[in-house]
Amino acid sequence: MDLEHLRYEVDGPVATITLDRPERLNALTGQTMAEIGEALARLEADPQARVAILTGAGRGFCSGGDRKATAERVRDGEFGHEPGPASRPFYRAMQLFTTLDKPVIAAVNGPAVGGGMDLALWCDVRIASERASFGELYIERGLVPDMGGLFLLPRLVGYGKAAELLLTGEILDAEAALRIGLVNHVVPHDALLERTREMALRIAAKPGNGVRATKRALARLLAPDWERESDYHAALQSELLDTRDFVEADRAFVEKRAPEFQGD
Repeated sequence: MDLEHLRYEVDGPVATITLDRPERLNALTGQTMAEIGEALARLEADPQARVAILTGAGRGFCSGGDRKATAERVRDGEFGHEPGPASRPFYRAMQLFTTLDKPVIAAVNGPAVGGGMDLALWCDVRIASERASFGELYIERGLVPDMGGLFLLPRLVGYGKAAELLLTGEILDAEAALRIGLVNHVVPHDALLERTREMALRIAAKPGNGVRATKRALARLLAPDWERESDYHAALQSELLDTRDFVEADRAFVEKRAPEFQGD
């Protein structure tokens, strides 16, 4: 598969996967997620690469799903979704994170919201620029974080804080994310990739068999539960995508007005 929405580059033992739609703050589409899956498959098969860095081009890490494209389809009455949404590229790509035996470090260079925050959560370690921000914004559209946020966030920050973030859609800056354990380190923006690569090289210098075994063991903690929960989250999302509140949220987005929710 040719990669149009991201770049996969290898320098020594470190692969860098860069989301590359800066004009849309690296918003996710089905194609982007399919390409993420392809990049992870390349990483797994690449004998040179032992650790990967996931980052975004431009001023953002990832703004989540391509809301503008979806909202325009809603406005034009063209929105539809596949039955059995767990088969979508979004879910297939997330599944690869639970089978990959090479560590992935997120270098979060700017906003990581919605599906973009979920993507960062799937990485083993998160290093944030001082300009980074995080938010599970699905609730603003009457949706649930179906790309892993519901599953991963409580495991990282605890049930109570996860509930607060998921139900309010609050956006955290980098320092707040560090305080609650959402990220491992906050570094100066201009040093982000350098500092992330330093950690990647530290990991790559360890015995490869031990790193792979540790990564497999960590992934095993998530895989069975994720396989079960992802189907449930996908079913919830499928129902919510048929609600009038979801349509209203995206129509209001396109029309640049406050949404008027009816609770259905």
